[in-house]
Amino acid sequence: MDGTDMAHQAPTASTADGGIAPERPGSLICVTAAACVDRYLRVPGLRTGQINRPTAVVAQAGGKGVNVARFGRVLATDVTVVGLLDDASGARFHRELAELGIRARWACTSTEGRECLCIYDDGSGELTELYEPIPPVPPPSWPELRRCLRESLTEATADTVVTISGRMPDGLPDESLAEMIDAAHQAGLRVLVDSDDHRLLPALPLRPHLVKINAAEAARLTGLDVRDVPTGRSAAEALLDRGARSVVITMGSSGSLYIDGDRQLLASAPRVRPTIPVGSGDAFLAGFAAGLSRGATPEQAQRLAAAAAAATAETLVVGDVRARRVHRLAPGVEIRETPQATTDWSTR
Repeated sequence: MDGTDMAHQAPTASTADGGIAPERPGSLICVTAAACVDRYLRVPGLRTGQINRPTAVVAQAGGKGVNVARFGRVLATDVTVVGLLDDASGARFHRELAELGIRARWACTSTEGRECLCIYDDGSGELTELYEPIPPVPPPSWPELRRCLRESLTEATADTVVTISGRMPDGLPDESLAEMIDAAHQAGLRVLVDSDDHRLLPALPLRPHLVKINAAEAARLTGLDVRDVPTGRSAAEALLDRGARSVVITMGSSGSLYIDGDRQLLASAPRVRPTIPVGSGDAFLAGFAAGLSRGATPEQAQRLAAAAAAATAETLVVGDVRARRVHRLAPGVEIRETPQATTDWSTR
């Protein structure tokens, strides 16, 4: 559950047309090692230390990789989820994902499941989130997860994009992330990673196609104070130096910074109300991955990603968004290609 400061210049020709991606099928494999049940509550005015009676409660299968898969389906992408799942949650996850048309391969564990609680205060517009810790998994979980991924990779097409989302539980080896990236590369597929797990930096020499993180995660990974485009650029370049082929740093209402070895793309975030950040980072990753899978350029993929994140911010429950809303917001995403951008979109 998740977000540059940008300069004013005329849009380049390649980014001025509002395009988001070619109209053709796409395919994603979404890896999640920390699935959970997400519970969403709306309250008219949250009062700490007192009894609160929610006006609405929704519980659904979640976890970052599952959220990416939900958004992938919203964008009419063929999706397979691969992950670790506790036995107790199995029936819910199998049923919900099947109803959405999402295939899944789970390595089942004997650990307890976890819940993440999102409480939205309709009065103040504030969001309170409570995340249960990720329980450790037994050592046999890793060979099973690796087997599930490899089986899914054998079914992939050339345009399939692999996403790996979130932190991983204790019990998986330190090299597990690197091995998953390598397995996808051996299958000839691009890998997008959204994680600040301690396993990420050692895995960067495997050269994942994209590392997508928010400003706070970028700060944790690099030790830099990421607060604007110059510091975001420095953090992204540090990750490029470690091996990432490209990096996106999302900064909420300030937009997103994409950087690879050749250029930087600064994208605005469409203005929406309300602004509820639950799942916006997962929607961004899904949009970017879906775009790439359909043959989009980085500009087109970033525009689709920004529109998906904004559409999601209008809702509380992850995945409760329509593709037509994403496409309606996309033309409002301004993207500029310049290495000298310093203006914050959010001040406009």
